[in-house]
Order: sequence, then structure tokens, then C-alpha cells
Amino acid sequence: MIAVTLLSVLLCATCHIALAFTDAEILNSSSVSLLASSLAPENGFNYTKKYENTLETEGVASNDFKWVWGPNCEILVQIPVEVKRPKYPLSSVMELGLLLLLMEGFWSFRQHIWGLQFSEFLERLLPNGNFEYGPKPSQMKGTVVIGPNAIPNWETSGFVEYIKSGQKQGDMLLVVPEGAFAVRLGNEASIKQKVKVIKGMYYSITFSAARTCAQEEKLNISVAPDSGVLPMQTMYSSNGWDSYAWAFQADYPEVEIVIHNPGVEEDPACGPLIDSIAMKALYPPRLTNKNMLKNGDFEEGPYVFPNTSWGVLVPPNIEDDHSPLPGWMIESLKAVKYIDSAHFSVPEGKRAVELVAGKESAIAQVARTVPGKFYTLTFAVGDASNSCEGSMVVEAFAGQDTIKVPYKSKGKGGFKRAVLRFKAISTHTRVMFLSTFYSMTSDNSGSLCGPVIDDVKLLGVRNAQY
Repeated sequence: MIAVTLLSVLLCATCHIALAFTDAEILNSSSVSLLASSLAPENGFNYTKKYENTLETEGVASNDFKWVWGPNCEILVQIPVEVKRPKYPLSSVMELGLLLLLMEGFWSFRQHIWGLQFSEFLERLLPNGNFEYGPKPSQMKGTVVIGPNAIPNWETSGFVEYIKSGQKQGDMLLVVPEGAFAVRLGNEASIKQKVKVIKGMYYSITFSAARTCAQEEKLNISVAPDSGVLPMQTMYSSNGWDSYAWAFQADYPEVEIVIHNPGVEEDPACGPLIDSIAMKALYPPRLTNKNMLKNGDFEEGPYVFPNTSWGVLVPPNIEDDHSPLPGWMIESLKAVKYIDSAHFSVPEGKRAVELVAGKESAIAQVARTVPGKFYTLTFAVGDASNSCEGSMVVEAFAGQDTIKVPYKSKGKGGFKRAVLRFKAISTHTRVMFLSTFYSMTSDNSGSLCGPVIDDVKLLGVRNAQY
């Protein structure tokens, strides 16, 4: 963008110079003498006199002259010429066009810098999002936080504990995924923080959570007027921590993020641990002539913590408008896992989706189609190189058609490509993927895993001959 802006400025400056020298002749001294001796006032020529950079002419408007320039770029003679002016002078049109080009370059540059500023802030932890800055000793009673503003950058309510990594709860050792501290939310407890955003834009929130009790736990996350309940009864990773993603659309330039534990347990301290809360701006991808599906490569999605190796769970029952995985819906009882190439094997690009809960883990998107027309759905099936070994099967659906794609995983990465050809029967066709089997990693960790899907493309074909 900087190059575009500089180029616009250079083009504008060059144009002004060219316009200034239009119809001009650069003469050496002998040519000037010859011209001056051959021209006379009675022939209709007027000399231009130079007085301290001020030009004086006699009788004829300056725009009606052909300028004669001296060797030092001073105007020596102006020759009257017949000028036929168009309704809109060419120079004015060119200047207007270049001005618009310059404005467009400047606006693009401004938007680029503006976007960088927001993305630089939003694609990382919230202020004190990992709770490494904690309450003063006077603001705590044991592990319980006293006062709503005791934790910097956060406002708390209810029974909130400030937990240090390695702290024991009975026979259980509490481990913090990032840094040394986290918070635990008891019954009806909550934490919240205000964040400046761009009104109308979509955002995803990623945070890590762990259960500390055997009870069925869940969390409510909200940004008014949107809210969602994230179930936590299923543990997907072996270390007890999972990262979750949730999305919203900003209705105001400043929003308040609230994470609330709605549970009512016998033990008021029996609640989930929360750590590493981050936020990222989402840019909904557009349809292209190369793919009728949005975000088929899954490159646009929630923030992935660079220091964690368990991916990000996209919870079930997430609708398209507010999905942290733009373009896609999670239509199952269990979550799907969003993975990155830094920690997993990804068939294409830097992001992919792992179906970690068998038939309870499904992802779908609705595409516009023409009834009676033929289409091809292509996609990649593989494993994430996370010790997920064995026979896997991905089921792909498009309208009333389906295909089962077997994949033999060695748990070390790899993928194969598959194609589903079908005839559309409606103006809208639902494309869906799920895993036939349930899988667990072979490292005895107990982590749920499954096949990876990526590079999903839907295209129309000219005829039914395959």
C-alpha cells in the first residue's frame, strides 16, 4: 500500500510537470537570438518581460500563447496561437483523474494501516488475558478474590479464586496452561472486561478452560446482545485443558466480554478454571469463481494460541452468522477442532478442521445451486500427525448424495483427496462432513481425535459426463 501511495504522488507530480511544459520549446542562446530577431511586435508577437519571477504580458491571455523557454528555464517569448478549448480541458480531466487515483491510494493506505492497528491489538491476548497480574495480598482471602476490581483489567463478581499453577485441590494438582496463574469461577461467578471494537465487525474470542470437579460443567459467554452456552462435560485433550472459540458481531464501538459460570453446585468452589483469553477480528470470506463455498480452506478462523498444542474447539450449535469459523456451521452434539500447521499436519495451507467426536462431530455449509445442474465436491482427508492411528472414514453429504472416504492413518500425517459428484435438486444444497468412527490417540493419553478435512471446493460442471 505504501508503494501504491508513493506511486500515485509521483504520477501526480510528473503530470503537473508535463502539463507545464506542454507545447513548449527549449532553446539554446543562438536559437533565442535568431527567434528574437525574426519576431516583431507588428507581426503580432509580444515579448514577455521578467520582473522578480512575475511575468507580464501585453494584450493576449497567457493561455493563448505558445511558450518559448530559455536555457535557464525562463520564459523569453510567448507566441500567440489559436486555441480551441474543449468543454472540459484535457489537463483538468487528467488532473481530476490523478487526484482521484491519489485519494484512492491514500484511502487504501489509511485503511491498511488502520486494519493493522486493530489486528495487531485484537489478534492476541486481551489485556491481562492470562491473569499474570493478580490481586494484591490485601485483596485476597486465601485464594478468594476480594473486591470487583482486584484483578487488573478485569471486573469480577461472585465467588472468584485466583489460582497458582501447582496448587492442590484434594488429591488433584491444578495445572495452568500458560504462565503461572488462572482464575476459577464458582457458582454464579463471572469475569468481564470492556474492549474497543469496530461497530458491525465480527470477532472471535478464544479462551482456555479446565474442569476441576466431576460435575457436569458449562460456561456462558456473552457480548450483548449475543450469548452462548459452552458445554464442558467432554474433555478432548489429555492434560485437562481445552481451548474454546465463540464469535459475535459488534453492535457498539465498545463491548463488554462476560464469562459466567451458571452452575449451582453443592461446593461453591467447584467451578471451571479460566485462562488465556484472546480476541481476533474475523473477515468473512467472499465467494469466488474458483469455489462456491466460503472459507473452504479454513484459513479464516479463531485465534490459535501459539504456545499450546491442542488446537481450538468450535462448540456445537454454532450458527453461520456468528460462527468463529466463518461460513461454516457446527451442527452436531460435540465440537470440532480447529488446528494449525505449527502443531499439526495440515493438508493445505496453515489451518484445517479435525472431526474429533465421530458422528457427533459434524460441520456444514449451505451453497446456492441450480436445480438440475451437476456439481463436484472435492476435499482432502488426512490425519493431524497427533498419534491418531487406525481406520478412519469421513462421510460427505451434498443434498441427497453421499460418499464414504476411508483413510488408513499411521498417526504421522498424510492425506488423500476425494470427489463427490452430484446433481442439485434445489436452489440451496447443504454440504456436510462427519466422521463415521470414534477415535482416540494411541499414546495412552485418552485424547479424542479423528480425521482431518481441508481444501473443500464446490464447482459446477458443464455436463453430466464424468
